[in-house]
Amino acid sequence: MTDRDLLESMSKQMGELVRNVAEVRRSNKRLEADMVVVKSDIVAMKGDIATMQGDIVTMKGAIATIQGDIYEMRCCQTQTNDKIDERAEFLSTKTDHFVEFVSAEIMKNRVASEEQRHLRDIWQRRIERRLEKLEAAGAVTRE
Repeated sequence: MTDRDLLESMSKQMGELVRNVAEVRRSNKRLEADMVVVKSDIVAMKGDIATMQGDIVTMKGAIATIQGDIYEMRCCQTQTNDKIDERAEFLSTKTDHFVEFVSAEIMKNRVASEEQRHLRDIWQRRIERRLEKLEAAGAVTRE
């Protein structure tokens, strides 16, 4: 190989090396632009994550409040049910006593009514016998 061939070969290699360096620089610029976009996306994602964490904290607070409300409602419902049960039991007891009292009074009235009917029948028979005696005595006197 002659010096000239060697120079030409070196010149070609230098040209290719320059083209490769230019391609690497263009690739680096594209990568740098992509890195700027990626960094911007990372910053945006960090903001979204922070917002979501705030939302999670807010939701946990809301859930705790709702759970407290549910517990309070259940307690009130239990107390209300207990009061209703107590009142129902009280009224049921009062009703039972009243029914017993009224039944006893009805029975007393029936017995008294039966006794009065029986006495009325006895008096009616006595009156009928006296009337018969009076009529018999009056018939004897008329004859």
